[in-house]
Amino acid sequence: MTGNGKKKSRPRWRADRRLAKSFALAARLHAGQVRKGTDIPYISHLMAVSSMVTQYGGSDVQAAAGLLHDSIEDTKQTHRTLSRIVGKRVADIVRDCSDDDGTGTSNDKARLWTERKEAYLEKLKHKSPSDPSLLVSLCDKIHNCESSADDLAAALRNGGSAAGFWSKFNAGDACQQWYYEGLYSAFAGKLLGAEAQPAVIRFRTAIDRLFGDRTIEPCSKDHGHAPTQPRGGAR
Repeated sequence: MTGNGKKKSRPRWRADRRLAKSFALAARLHAGQVRKGTDIPYISHLMAVSSMVTQYGGSDVQAAAGLLHDSIEDTKQTHRTLSRIVGKRVADIVRDCSDDDGTGTSNDKARLWTERKEAYLEKLKHKSPSDPSLLVSLCDKIHNCESSADDLAAALRNGGSAAGFWSKFNAGDACQQWYYEGLYSAFAGKLLGAEAQPAVIRFRTAIDRLFGDRTIEPCSKDHGHAPTQPRGGAR
């Protein structure tokens, strides 16, 4: 009981060795990496995603996966290795959040950006609403989108352009908008629970901040789309 007689709340779950192992592994795997175009340590993104997963009702397994969600895609870790270190349930979520298949034999990074993103959107479309990777993936996209919105706003205030801002990424303005709108449609149709809905709304707000109130510039990157946008057009 608290001092005013009310029953003290208990945490939904308690951090355990798996979460500690996941953090230690993420810190080691991403040591020396920074957020694109900044000197911010990359681990900050992984911590933010894990924290957001917890905030929006995620389990300890999902929180651990949030810390490692880029480990298959951006380091040499495989699904098998992750399973051995932090358990199969965490490894399964990490694999399902990735463009890469997690076997260590695919060449997904060499595929055209549009191809990879279309394949990921298609994968999301077929996921069950109960799939634990959905919340982790959504929180990853929220943090990326919010960070990009902040950085783009700063660039525009300093006389830069959207085209210049996106030049350090693999796709330009119109293509990024197409992808984020596709992601939002997928998540909004799947994550309908009371705890996850605020996250979906937060994602919508971040997308509107990133692309709203300005002219969307064509994408001139060479990644398999028409001169201005990916196949199928902006959504």
